[in-house]
Parts: sequence; structure tokens; C-alpha cells
Amino acid sequence: MFLPVIRVLYFAAIIIVVSGCNKNAEDDDRSDDKKNVKLKQSVGADTATINQLNATSYELRRSNPDSAFYLARIAYCLSEQTGYQKGIANAYLNLAYTHLINYSKNDSASIFFRKADSVFKSTGDYYGMGMVAFGMAYVYSFTGDMYKSEEYINECLMLFKKINHKRGLYNAYNSLAYIFQKRKEFGPAYDNIEQAIHVAGELKDTTLIAEGNNNLGNIYKDQYLFNHAIDVYYKALNLWEAKGDVNGISIAYGNIGLMYYYLKDYPKALEYYKKKLPVSIETKNTWEESRTYNDIGFVHLSLNQYDTALFYYQKGLMLNQSMNYPPGITESYHNIATTFLYMNEFDSAYRYVSNSIRMGEHIKAFSGLAGNYVLLGKIQLALKDMPSAMHNLLKGYKLASELGIPSAVAEASEILSREYSHTGHHELAFKYLSRFKQIQDSIKEDENIRNIARLDMQYEFDKKQREIEAMQEQEKLVHTAALKQQRMYLLMAVLFILFLIIAGTLIIRQKNLSLNFKTLDLEQKLLRVQMNPHFIFNSLCAIQDYILNNKKEEANTFLTKFAVLMRSILETSKQDYVTLEKEKEILKNYMDIQKARFETDFAYRFDIDKNIDTETTAIPPMLAQPFVENAIEHGILPMEDKGLIIIRYCLKNGLIRLEVEDNGIGRKKSATINPQIVYKKQSLATSLTLERIKYLQQSENRKTRFEIIDLEDICNTSGTRVVFDIPYRTKNI
Repeated sequence: MFLPVIRVLYFAAIIIVVSGCNKNAEDDDRSDDKKNVKLKQSVGADTATINQLNATSYELRRSNPDSAFYLARIAYCLSEQTGYQKGIANAYLNLAYTHLINYSKNDSASIFFRKADSVFKSTGDYYGMGMVAFGMAYVYSFTGDMYKSEEYINECLMLFKKINHKRGLYNAYNSLAYIFQKRKEFGPAYDNIEQAIHVAGELKDTTLIAEGNNNLGNIYKDQYLFNHAIDVYYKALNLWEAKGDVNGISIAYGNIGLMYYYLKDYPKALEYYKKKLPVSIETKNTWEESRTYNDIGFVHLSLNQYDTALFYYQKGLMLNQSMNYPPGITESYHNIATTFLYMNEFDSAYRYVSNSIRMGEHIKAFSGLAGNYVLLGKIQLALKDMPSAMHNLLKGYKLASELGIPSAVAEASEILSREYSHTGHHELAFKYLSRFKQIQDSIKEDENIRNIARLDMQYEFDKKQREIEAMQEQEKLVHTAALKQQRMYLLMAVLFILFLIIAGTLIIRQKNLSLNFKTLDLEQKLLRVQMNPHFIFNSLCAIQDYILNNKKEEANTFLTKFAVLMRSILETSKQDYVTLEKEKEILKNYMDIQKARFETDFAYRFDIDKNIDTETTAIPPMLAQPFVENAIEHGILPMEDKGLIIIRYCLKNGLIRLEVEDNGIGRKKSATINPQIVYKKQSLATSLTLERIKYLQQSENRKTRFEIIDLEDICNTSGTRVVFDIPYRTKNI
């Protein structure tokens, strides 16, 4: 705390000396050379001093930007006088980051970044060029241009790879994951955040690991995988709490609060947001503070507490304006306009949404513009400006459809359907309401079904009415027939809705019962495979043989391992997931028994990714054991050389990849020795595994993989490799 203050006072003395020298130079231009010599001598303007000035400036760029700015300026002046190019470049870089972090002078930040880049390139400084590229990426992200930001992050990544700068690589991968997440390109987002967490693990930096897990949670959240998101959010919170990182704890509070908001537990959401707010204020994290005000506003808006919501939205707007952060300002304008619309203050709502649209068009924030056009249309409807309202609703509908924003398409199509129906354009009304139903189909709200039934009824009624008018039938008969038809359609619609509700309930119940039965069936089959009668019989015979040969110690050891294995199999067969440590223990025990039983000296080993915590990571149990058994009995036992079994676990695309590999004789040669037994045993293991993989894919809604590879087909060596890609869970311990 006091060290930066002491440094600032020390360098303030240097600034005073330089200022005094510059004043003397103005008084006597003829003695410039002598003055410069005295300046160098008086301030010790060597490279070490300049480097310390720049280092302190970088340190203070967040906590004390004014001091950071002045220290960078004096470092620049001294570097100019001594011709120290690295000092000049780093001073430019510090000036750029100081402007950038204040969010108020993005243009100035860009100018200083480019000046720094020019000097770094002339000296071949890859680290400096990487820092410039990283800063420029943030400049463009603040203006909403995520594609330009991606270009600079890729350049930054390339430069840091050249010098293998781990911290720089972490930041680059992390930023790329964020960019892809915002563009809803989740595959690349997963790949990059896993790379970032891997690099953080290599650095053994708890703070970075926590941050990476938090960002992984954000990706899960955007995919509506809330269970996975909550798991990693709490993992990040525990790491930050262990480290005492108040900024990290604040971020975790905000994300957990958001989960409660999605669950509509508004009191809990407010509790976590209000835990986060004082931390953001105390640490002067303006970015997080503004986000928290907006989040609190959303909760109060959901509770119909409009005045309170407006208060928090206004506070968020002021902070975004102080940061000169256009995307944040645009969002705040939209939120305030929405609140004024609910309060029936249409003029105020119109003014704020117009400001949001104007800024959104300037920064090309197209996803926000779609919702803003729809909101503007709603406000204009309230102001009775029908032509303008329909124009903006159609504009918002079109843009939302092009960008794939379901919520905006649904809202626009519902309003357009209603307004076209009121004006007698029933075909258009039917078109937009059908579109609304298509988007809302997964929700299956009763109100949607009733509206579609009503629209079908109205369309058919109008068609019938035109036919009757063409035939010049009496007006009274037309109305009477129409009323009867209306009652009939209404009754049919009600009955149809009731039928859908009952049928849907029965189908869901039947599906749940079927799933439960499938789970029990799989458990029984799995237990039968694990507790192979042949294996049990032979194991007991082996124990008997030890006893008969008076090998009491060996018999006792074998019996203990056998009992532990049987108990573990019975316990895990009833569980959907077990920890990786438990699974490893069962497999190790099983292979030790097999080694003792066959009296063969095969070896085995486990290769586990160091980023996987075996105590908290849980996987579906006993997937590997049938294939380990096949590897021992049909691959390794027939061979003359020493056998080896390798069991690998690693992270891959948000899943765990499990591999069982042996160097045995291979499936083809094994089949020639005892084809009937080998085929039957491998077929049973494979078919059961495929059933379990299919069940996991359905229950977890994640893509899985199962493959058996003959190694002789790919690397001219004997043996077999079985590969699984399976989901996993993180358990708190």
C-alpha cells in the first residue's frame, strides 16, 4: 500500500528537477547542451531509472491514473534525451493503457498504442508488440467492433507464441473465448477457454485458474447449461476466497446472483448483487459497478418496482457515460426507455430509445438495434403513431430474423399479428402469429395456442362471410351462421387445448418412467458385466489354491482386494457419477487381482491431465473395466512379451476423453485363437457400452463418442485402443 506512494514521491522529485531544468533552458537558450548534461547527472537518467519509472507507471495505471500519466511522461522525456528507444516505447504504452483504463479517451489510447508499436517494431520487441495488439483489441471491443478486436487478439497470440510468454498467451486465449462467446460461436469459445485454463495451470496461478473457470461458466450460461455454470462459478468462488481476491469474489457474487435471477428467485438474486456492489465501489471497479446497477435494475423491473428500477438504471448510465463506453450507454438507454414505457411515460421512453438507436447505429451494435426498433415501435403505438410504429416493428423483425435473435422476433411478430388483425389484414396477421408460435413452440404456453385457434377461426369466418356476400344471402343468416361457427370453433379450441395438456402430461410421465426403467436396466446389465461369474469363480479358486498351498499371507491379501473390489462394484453400480479418484482406485484394484490371478507380470499406468482434479471431477462409472478385462484376457495373456495397459483421462471440448490402450496381440489375431468366446465377450461389452453412451447423450444433452481402434491399422504396432468422449460433473468437497 505504502510502496507506490513512496515511489510517486521519489519520482515527483525527478519531475521537479526536470521542470526546473526546462525553465532554466527557456531563460538561457545558448546553454542548452550544458543544461542537458546537468539534467542527466542530477536525475541519474540512466536506463535503470527510466525502466523503474515505466514499471511504476504501469503499476499505478488502475489505482492512480494521474500519477501513472505523469510518471510515463517524465519517462518519455528522459528517454528522448538519452536516446533510449525501449524507454520511449514503454512510456507510449503506459500512456495508452492509462487512457484506455479511464475509458474516456479511446482515440488518445489508439494514438499512443500506434506510436509505441512503431518503436517496438523498429527494435524487434515481440513482447511490446504483443502488448500493443492486446490493447488495440480492447480499444475496438469498447467501440463494439468485435471482429476488429478478434484480428488484434490473433496478432497478439501469434507474437506471444513466438516468445512463449505464458501470461500473454493466457490473456489472448481468454479474450478470444470472450469474443466467440459474444458471437455465440460456442465451439471455438470452449477450445480457447480450455487453452487459457491449461496455460493458467502451467503457471500454477490460482487467480488465473479461477478467472478461467468463471469464464467457462459464462459460456455454459449462454448455452443455458445452468447446472454446469453453477458448478464452475462456485469452483471459481472457492479459489478466489482461498486467495483472498476481493475483485474475483465480487465477480462470482454477480454470476451467482444472475443464476438466481434466471430461476426467478428475486430476493436471493438481490442478496448476491448487494454483496457484490460495495466490493465494486471500494475497489473502484467502475465496469463491474455499472453492471451491478443494471442487474439490480432488472430484478426490480421484474418485481414491477419501476421507480426503484429506474433509479439503478440511471446510476448505471452515469457510470457508462463517465467511462465513455458506447455499448454500455446504449444498453442503459434501452433499459430506461423500457421502464418509462411500463410507467406510461411515453415521451420520456421515446427520447431514451431514440438516443439508444442513434448510438447503436453509430457503433454498429446490430443485436441491440433489433430490440430497440421493436421497443420504439411499441412506444409509437402507445403515442398513436401507427405508420411509424409499423415501420419500426417490421424493421426490428427483419433485423432480428437476420441475426437470429428469437426473443426480438417473437415480440415483434406478436405485436405485428395483433395490429394487422385490428386493421383487417388477417392473412398478414396469420403469417406473423404463426411465426410467433413457431418460436414459442418449446414453451407451449396455453395463451399462444388459444391465440392461434382464434386467428384460424377469424380467417375462416372472413372467408365464409365473403362467399355468402358474393351469393347475396341475407345479412341476418350470415351473422347467425358466423356466431354458431364461432362457438363451435371456440369449443373445439378449448377441447383441443385440454387434450394437448393431458396428452403432454401423460407423454412426459411415460418418458420419465421409461428413462427410470432404462436406468435400472442399465444398472443391472452393468452389474452383471462387472461381476462376471467366470471371474468370480476363478478368483475364489485362486484363493482356495493359496490356502491349500499354505500361502496364508497371499490368500489374505488376495481375499482383501477381492472383497474391496466386490463392494466397490456394488456401490458404484447404483450411482450415475463417481469421482475419478474412486474410478481409478477400482480399476487399479481390479488389475492387481488379475495380475495375481494369472500370475503374469503385465504393467499398467494411468495418464491423467494435470488440469483435472481427480477428487472433485466425477464421471460415469465402470465404462473402462470391460475393455480392461478384454485387453488382459484376449490381448496380453496370449503374448510372450511383457504386456502394458495405459488408461488416459484428458479434457476435450467440454468433455472428458477416456482411452484404454494395450500393446497386446490385437483383435484380429485374438479372434483366430478362440473366435466364439472373444466375439461373444467383446460384443456384449460393446453393445452395453453403446447403450450407456446413448443414454448419457440423451440425459446430459451433450454429444458423446465411442470408438475401438486397431493400432496396427494406424501405426504398424499390435494392440487396441478404446476411446470415449463422455460428460463429467464437478462436485464440491
